[in-house]
Amino acid sequence: EVGRSMIEMLGVLAIIAVLSVGGIAGYSKALSMYKWTKALDQWRSMISTINVYMSQLQSVKVVDVEVNLVPILLALDSFPDDMKKAENKYRVKDALGNILNIYNYPGYTGIMLSQTENSYMGCKIFLTIGNYYHNMIEVIQLHTFTNYNQNTLFSFMGDNMCRTGASNCLKDLTVSQINEICKKNDECSQAGNCNYLMYWHRYQ
Repeated sequence: EVGRSMIEMLGVLAIIAVLSVGGIAGYSKALSMYKWTKALDQWRSMISTINVYMSQLQSVKVVDVEVNLVPILLALDSFPDDMKKAENKYRVKDALGNILNIYNYPGYTGIMLSQTENSYMGCKIFLTIGNYYHNMIEVIQLHTFTNYNQNTLFSFMGDNMCRTGASNCLKDLTVSQINEICKKNDECSQAGNCNYLMYWHRYQ
């Protein structure tokens, strides 16, 4: 008479299960938001530093195909402390797990994220930072490569490159547009490889 029936116990367990699922979902969402905020801070620091040292970085001569600038920026202590080196001294990793290469190539200095499948968060961080630093960044593009054939899926221009009235200006992007663009870009999964690229032309 003073005990609990099986039905009551099952009801309690069901309530606990529902609360647990909700708690896990809330934790996952909070963790994702934390990583996103941390990545934004890392990128803002990185872009500001690159622009401070841009003339010196672009003076590094390109040998053969490209020159990796990550070791130089690491030597200058130019990355946030929580931006990890990825794999080796030639790559860095942001809080979202994006592995980035920073380099001089004939004609431009760039930051590149290479993927073999679609990266919604990779796309979103590039365009969000591009929108925020539209006065510093010149171009952001997404390229796919299939059997050595390159296809440019989108190209957005910073203030120095954007023409008046153009529809692909970084400064005009909204949060909803960025989300829509990045959700629709599933071509990376269909191609052999794809690169998100942010770059500055070498004018000297």
